[in-house]
Amino acid sequence: MADGLERTLQRLDNLQKLEPLIAAMRILALRTVQSSLNRLERLADYRSGFTDSLAAVEAVSERSRKRAEKSEEENATTIGSAVSRPTLLVVFGSESGLCGGYDRALSEVLNRRLQTESAGQVEIEVFGTRMLTRLKSASFAFRAMGALSQNGTPIYRALHERVQDWSARFEKRDVRTVELISYRRTSSGAYRPEITPYLSRANEPESSPPPPFEIEPAPEGSTRDRESAEGSEKPKNSGWLPLIEGDPERIAEELRRDLTTIEAYQYLLESIAAENQARFRLLDEARENTSALIDELKVQAQLEKRQIMTQQIQELAVSAGLVRS
Repeated sequence: MADGLERTLQRLDNLQKLEPLIAAMRILALRTVQSSLNRLERLADYRSGFTDSLAAVEAVSERSRKRAEKSEEENATTIGSAVSRPTLLVVFGSESGLCGGYDRALSEVLNRRLQTESAGQVEIEVFGTRMLTRLKSASFAFRAMGALSQNGTPIYRALHERVQDWSARFEKRDVRTVELISYRRTSSGAYRPEITPYLSRANEPESSPPPPFEIEPAPEGSTRDRESAEGSEKPKNSGWLPLIEGDPERIAEELRRDLTTIEAYQYLLESIAAENQARFRLLDEARENTSALIDELKVQAQLEKRQIMTQQIQELAVSAGLVRS
């Protein structure tokens, strides 16, 4: 009986030492999720500046209007060779463990996607240490690309280099499309694995958006009219366009490339947030289970101590002749 109590106390001691470690890892996962969401908010603001600039440049670019027609002509001349060009699939997997079925769900999406493509028509790049381990026994070939994050912090330079390579191959028509398989954030705030067309002729930005700087005339009696009547020095802007120094088409092309990279950053941050959210939930459940098990072991240890004390009292009573054995 004493051996049983000793084992119970040892288990209790181990769990009590493990409990603060689980709590710390849980808090770290939660902070990483929040940090990723904050980065996504700042990235959205950063992206809006590029979007507005691109709209302004394209509004004054004469060649922008011909860009779509030129692209359609190029597609028409290469439609015969489009079948021979492969599709590039890029998978954003997890970097660390303790995230439940995160990588399993991604691999299921990847396998379903591969069933729609014929052999030799797909190239696969896989990121994430844990995802690479999971795909070691896969029946298809893939390229191991290493890590895109470290301790929950995105490695932007590594992703930027890959985006440049994908864009170059896409522009040279070495690949038909580039698709990303990663966790995306839904409108409800949850995350689920999805296939996102990243580079394709179908999702290229419109070449001739409407000018974004047109000012609609204010209704009669509005604040703007009153300010004008009072001699306000604010100029009346009606349909004005910005002045662009340099080649507008070249500037627009650079802005499009920047927006393509920013889009990849968004997908990476969503993947990091999803991975750590899954880890947080797993650790939160582990914390609750550990706390419940500690309480059970405490009760069990008390019962075993009482049994040992009762047995010792009985042995003393028998040795003193107070009770018969």
